[in-house]
Amino acid sequence: MSQFCVRCKHGGGGLEESYVDVHASVMNPYMSMREASLSHADVSSHVKKIQSLHFVAEGVATSGLSASAPAFCTECLHLLTAMLEKNNENARQEKRALAAYLSSAPKGRPSSPSVADARQAKTNHLERTMLEERVRIQSDVERLELELAALEHDEMSLWQSIDDTMWARQVQRDRRDMEVARVASTESTARAIRRMNVASDAFYIWHKGPFGTVNGFCMGRLPIHYTDWHEINAAWGEATLLLHHIAESLGLSLVGYRLVPMGNFSKVLRLTHPEMEYHLHGSDQDAFPESFFNLGIAAWLTCLGQIEAWVHARDATFRLPYKIVGVEIGNFSLLYLKDDESWTKACKNVLTNLKWLLAWSAKLA
Repeated sequence: MSQFCVRCKHGGGGLEESYVDVHASVMNPYMSMREASLSHADVSSHVKKIQSLHFVAEGVATSGLSASAPAFCTECLHLLTAMLEKNNENARQEKRALAAYLSSAPKGRPSSPSVADARQAKTNHLERTMLEERVRIQSDVERLELELAALEHDEMSLWQSIDDTMWARQVQRDRRDMEVARVASTESTARAIRRMNVASDAFYIWHKGPFGTVNGFCMGRLPIHYTDWHEINAAWGEATLLLHHIAESLGLSLVGYRLVPMGNFSKVLRLTHPEMEYHLHGSDQDAFPESFFNLGIAAWLTCLGQIEAWVHARDATFRLPYKIVGVEIGNFSLLYLKDDESWTKACKNVLTNLKWLLAWSAKLA
């Protein structure tokens, strides 16, 4: 006779192979697995279900004693065992949670009215204290806000003062820079002025054809180019003034002679014994070696030689372009001896040497 599982209605072989007999009164054959596995908040209901499962388990254990007991398949039996273990574990967890709650709950008696009043008084005191603290904090906040406003005002005043000071400092710096630039410009102009040779403009030495000129006055004469003696004497007066200026600018005292520039009537004084006065203005009557004009020219040329020697002693590289030997300059005699061509060349050489001395004295200054 075939056996069927009372839960899943599955038919199979003999009972001894895959079925277990359980009393029908022990387990409801129509109970589903979902209903058996549900957990409930109600402890009593949960306990009842656990008890029912235990009854089923007991029925399974005693199923071999009765031949007429309902049968369970092996799969349903395994599911039943798993449900029992899960429900047992849930029950143990709930037991532990309940024990923990009971152990943590206060065990003292309810507070008396006096204790409640004390707590209320303490609460009221704390509330008043907190209100007073709040008022004090609010007062401190207002005071700090006033102090902050005052500090902000002071800060603005300080920054304004700093701005004014920096502006004044910048203005002062601009003025200083302007004055420094002005001083630098003045110094540059002064250096340029110092480098300028004023005497070069005051005594302009140049040439005009075969004649040397000083400030436009020709020095010398030729038969084909007539030059008046007034112009020649004026040229010698300018040359004497220039030679006197060079000696003074160098701080040189001439030995034995003194130049007296007097325009057309310039002269040279001999200071040694016997003292003599030689004039530097000539005429056609002075065409002989011992005339006062020729003696004055010789003395003048001696003064020029002294200045050259003084300059050469301080600057060994300095050399005049025309060498002075006695009364000759550049191999031409400076004495007026009716040889107009030689005398004109000698006068031109004299003016050239004067120009060189003037340039050197300007460099020294």
